[in-house]
Amino acid sequence: MLTAAALFVSQAFAQVTPPFGSFEKPFAADSLWNSRPLNPVLGTYQIPKVLDPMVSQGIYSTKAFRATESDGPMTIYPVEGQSGIEDPEARFPTATVTLPRWPALVTPAASGDGHADIFDEVSGKIHSFWQLKFVNGKWTAKQHAWSLMGGKGWPDPSHSYQGARAVGVPSVAGVIRLHEFDDGEDHFKHALAMSVEKQGLSGKSGNPTYIFPATAADVGSKDSHIGTPGVPEGALMMLPPDYQMQIDNPRLQKVVNTLKLFGARVVDENGDTPFFIYVENDVDQNNPTYRLSTGNYSEVIEELHRIRAKLRQVVDASDWIDGNGQSTDADKVGNPNILSMRGDWTKMPGGNYAPAVRYDANSPSIVLPARSLPTFQQSATSGVASTGLGAITWAYPKAGEKFLFTSIAEGNAKISFDMYVGTTLKASIPFLTNGQTGTLTWEQGAWMIIKIWNPANQTGSIRATMVRALAQ
Repeated sequence: MLTAAALFVSQAFAQVTPPFGSFEKPFAADSLWNSRPLNPVLGTYQIPKVLDPMVSQGIYSTKAFRATESDGPMTIYPVEGQSGIEDPEARFPTATVTLPRWPALVTPAASGDGHADIFDEVSGKIHSFWQLKFVNGKWTAKQHAWSLMGGKGWPDPSHSYQGARAVGVPSVAGVIRLHEFDDGEDHFKHALAMSVEKQGLSGKSGNPTYIFPATAADVGSKDSHIGTPGVPEGALMMLPPDYQMQIDNPRLQKVVNTLKLFGARVVDENGDTPFFIYVENDVDQNNPTYRLSTGNYSEVIEELHRIRAKLRQVVDASDWIDGNGQSTDADKVGNPNILSMRGDWTKMPGGNYAPAVRYDANSPSIVLPARSLPTFQQSATSGVASTGLGAITWAYPKAGEKFLFTSIAEGNAKISFDMYVGTTLKASIPFLTNGQTGTLTWEQGAWMIIKIWNPANQTGSIRATMVRALAQ
């Protein structure tokens, strides 16, 4: 039984310990950011020695900003010379992005990357920006994406880009936060975020540029290291459990302890450091508070190189433990929805129909306004501007697999699917209204045409899920 004093301490700790999915501790307990492998099996590839590794704040790092109910809206405009703000999920730019709540003192990273993440505690969304700047009295950005504060912290095939890092995660994911680095704990309670110099990344000649849970990678990494083994983006890097530091440095020791317990995920490519582990920036980036050493920094560099020489990719584990100490299968692909409604939607020919409307990545669905003519449009799952059905390598449909389609609609909108091999129609699922389902078996070389319908003078929305129909 707890004494009164012990109970008070326990209750006080519970009050100050932030919950999962909060500003201080983003993402769910079973997110791969908040989970750790048991008995990890490490690979053999060693990150090459180029310049010096770093654990640091800086112009390529980021900062999280909290937006609350009291904050007002803000409209973000495209950077000069760009017609819209890039939306990697929708595959088309948007004219502007308006957030309902924008906190004070937003300060993007000073580099050209201009990273900053806005945590909207009302909507539960993280808005992640790339090349965010305040120019001539207004905010501009090249790219915007969003994810859920309480989500998995990694994209899925149906929402394949959820942040400004190359692998599609928020720029703050895995970052050592300011409130963490001197919190009295001997390790950080999440996997860290790491970039790797392009020579250390895997190329496309027999080596994937990214692996689960990543859904994207740097474009340059696909060509920079062709035919040479390396580290794919999305990989978890760890130190062996017997690694011992050779210097006395409490802050670096905390990083090492974390690399032995949780590891670090490769989220980006960098240009000149073997690895860079990100620390959250201060608002005043000219006066950073995080230092690994205030004295002889050469010994820190030597230790970082020893760390580099021992870091290895996790290739297997006996189990995974989530942030609540429970066994989790978060490391498994599972059975995600692999269908997005993004795509190059066009009006169906041969009829008097309303002009096509596009995918709304914030829904995420096709939002259908009431119009005087019915909406009847189509999109194919092949091509650069497609739904991306085959874009995520680890989720690609395989011949012989059976898939279950479910319509999710508002109003009287409906959706249908036609599967082709070449120009031959192989299978069809007729129009489905809200909640209706259909199945088809995938064939080698297949692709689909998706059609949606909405009656005249009625509002609605439409999307669908496509999951593997697993045997019971």
